[in-house]
Amino acid sequence: MIYMLKRRREKGDRVQQEISFPRLVFQALPEMWTSQFISKTTLVFMVFIFSRLLRLVVSTRAAAITTSNLGDVLLGWQGIALLVMAVAFSLVYTAMDLFSQMLISDDILKGDRVGIIESFKRGFKTIPKLLNPAGFSILVYIFIAVPLVGIGFTVRITRNFHIPNFIMSVITGSTLYSVLYLLAIFLLALAGLFYIFSTHAIVLKGMGAKEAKKYSVRLMRKNWKKFLKSMILVLFACFAVRILAAMIFDGLPTGILENVYDDIPSGYDIAPIEEIARTGELSDMDAYVLKSRVLSAFFTMEGSYLDYVVRLLTSAFVMLYFTRLFLRFDRAETEDDASDEVFLERPKRSSYFLKVATMVGIAVALLFVSIYIGLLYDELMDGEKVPVVAHRCGGFLASENSIDGLYAAIEHDCYGSETDVQRTKDGFYVINHDDTFKRLTGVNKASQDMTLEEVKQLRIQDTTGSGKLLEVPTLDEFLDVTKDNDTLFIELKGKTADKQMVDDVVDIVKKHDCVDQVVLISLKYDVIDYAESTYPEFETGLLLFAGLGEIEDLNCDILITEEEMTSVDLVSKLHEAGKKSMIWTVNEEEDLYKFLDMDVDGIITDTIELAENVQKQLDNRTEVEVIKDSIGDIWN
Repeated sequence: MIYMLKRRREKGDRVQQEISFPRLVFQALPEMWTSQFISKTTLVFMVFIFSRLLRLVVSTRAAAITTSNLGDVLLGWQGIALLVMAVAFSLVYTAMDLFSQMLISDDILKGDRVGIIESFKRGFKTIPKLLNPAGFSILVYIFIAVPLVGIGFTVRITRNFHIPNFIMSVITGSTLYSVLYLLAIFLLALAGLFYIFSTHAIVLKGMGAKEAKKYSVRLMRKNWKKFLKSMILVLFACFAVRILAAMIFDGLPTGILENVYDDIPSGYDIAPIEEIARTGELSDMDAYVLKSRVLSAFFTMEGSYLDYVVRLLTSAFVMLYFTRLFLRFDRAETEDDASDEVFLERPKRSSYFLKVATMVGIAVALLFVSIYIGLLYDELMDGEKVPVVAHRCGGFLASENSIDGLYAAIEHDCYGSETDVQRTKDGFYVINHDDTFKRLTGVNKASQDMTLEEVKQLRIQDTTGSGKLLEVPTLDEFLDVTKDNDTLFIELKGKTADKQMVDDVVDIVKKHDCVDQVVLISLKYDVIDYAESTYPEFETGLLLFAGLGEIEDLNCDILITEEEMTSVDLVSKLHEAGKKSMIWTVNEEEDLYKFLDMDVDGIITDTIELAENVQKQLDNRTEVEVIKDSIGDIWN
């Protein structure tokens, strides 16, 4: 540090004074904010370009790559091209999102000027050090493991990554799988803790990936107590700041607005905007309600923006402090006489006035947007109720895929029930989800290896825990119950899901005169493509938990996507293409609240009663809450 200070004097620069770490953080706030904002904005543009390139490659083989045709596509040249593009994107994204922030933190701590473009360039130069097995293991941990275990730094694009619910339901449903999962998470967390300085060693010291991992282990063995004590305090402080910011920018304005405007009649409609424009007048009540809506929209968006600023700054501070610890531990490791930390004032401070002017400009822009939202509130916020479909018939209300479940779904006014059909050895169609009957009956045989008579001799243990023994039902028995009562989503399931199954199921449904009450769905696109092309009178749906390309061009009526895959943009795109959008399997209260308030055409859930309670919450919201739910996460 002393050498760096002398070098600046020799260059004729203004001498930088030594300052405390808190003062350094205060001076660096504008730079931290600017670098974070520019970085995130650039990455959004980069993701857009990358997605367009992927679509271009995919379009040469199929409309879209989905979980049903992934294997076929990967066997062609498109698979190699996509793999290369994915690796290149991961490397570049990591350099721009993660490595650049490390370099900026290093510059701030050493008193150097911060340049976001320069940090990108220096981050790119680090990429070759990751092109080896050790480097790829670090990338995998950054992109996938960190979001799961919460230890280490991840990138924005996968920060919300989680194991899909339908997989987690399998894991939590087995004691063995649960133990193995917890063990895997523990081992990943332990590895993450000891390898946590690997990326810093690569980026700031120029080490190779393998050497950096060994160096990180050495540093952590000597300093793990200091590290944990410091980082726990820092993370707790940042968490407290975020909670306080959320209360000030979100909770407080919402509470005030709800108290001030608690006398607005429920379901009040302002005069149409055309009439207001023609007459130039508003009634007193119209003006009162419009003011409430404008203020609600303004404070929601402004509060969300300020909360976003705080989140970016706290994230930048965590990286800054972490880098400080790395430099401290590294200095103690490499220098015989490690000197005390020296922090220099910022060589060129960003203009606080410019930042304030920018904030005011954003506030003014948000005000105009708020007026627009207030005037068009009835059109923008007036959504219809989302139909609920019972997963495996009655969800958790009855034993899965049972006649009782069908009646339970009908009793709770569900839009429909989803079930699974498979073919027996002698060509009949029975209801079963798994590849075999082992989980439900203890018999480890598949439907295609048994006759209907043999299947009917099996007894299912009621999955609700009642101890009741049930027969394996047939598709005919299900259609007898649902006719004129319910819509049945028939998933063509298992190894017997083929064109013959489509033909047979169609014949059975027509025999029961239930064409308008049946939707044919499957994970297999070739099966659904055949059903849609051959029997257009039937509604068809494709189940997806991943997809890439022009998904909206797939030959079916409904796209049934997994929660993680579903977004407002995807739903809008499907609707523009004339298709319906449904989501599976939505069981958690937070997810139900989100998707029941989205413009989707249905959700599939096990938690029917919870969905009913969440719908009541949505129906009883104030206008302030409706606006907050609709645009409150606009900056996320």
